[in-house]
Amino acid sequence: MSRKEVPRAGLVKAALAGKITNQEGARALRLTVRQFKRLKARFRREGLRGLVHRRRGQSSPRRVPAALRAQVITLMTTTYARPAGALLCRLSRSGP
Repeated sequence: MSRKEVPRAGLVKAALAGKITNQEGARALRLTVRQFKRLKARFRREGLRGLVHRRRGQSSPRRVPAALRAQVITLMTTTYARPAGALLCRLSRSGP
């Protein structure tokens, strides 16, 4: 779990036990009450695994394809070497 997801477990457990209200839990997590209720339901069904973000471990759907990234890096190191240094740095750091 990430640092953002760790407090979710305690707050959801407290809400299920009746120690805090849905509104208090939602406010603490900066969610809407409706979203907090969904989180509680998912926790009941799946346990701690239900609180982890669903896209964990998957690549971004907006990711630039590797072939296009390689083509851009080739162009930027040859044709456009001078003016695009910052963009080249970002592309080369983004990984495969």
